[in-house]
Amino acid sequence: MPIVVRAFKSGAFDFIEKPFNEQLLLDSVQQALQEHQKTNSQQRGDQHTDTLVASLTRRERDVFMPLAQGYTSREIAEQLGIGVKTIDLYRARVMKRLGVERVPDVTGIAVAIGLLDPMSLRKK
Repeated sequence: MPIVVRAFKSGAFDFIEKPFNEQLLLDSVQQALQEHQKTNSQQRGDQHTDTLVASLTRRERDVFMPLAQGYTSREIAEQLGIGVKTIDLYRARVMKRLGVERVPDVTGIAVAIGLLDPMSLRKK
């Protein structure tokens, strides 16, 4: 898988090729910080998020935490002893119910409501 695809799947905001312009790098970092700040304030300021997570079914909650921790569908399936396709179904339900489109947003929600310590995230 190309490095650019892996970077964006892992939550990268931008991808700058070498040689890079220093101003382009600074602008990209500034935009990423602004976007992160906006997303965090929305998650923290939204008490509705707690309600959304509480509304997950038991099996959706079983998938939510490993997903937020960065585990793949295959790894979650092995942990729960069920099929990967079933995990993909629950993963899609969790993301739809939480109103997010990316896995890093699921992680952000878990961190924002105190279910996950950002320092304990998996190393890739």
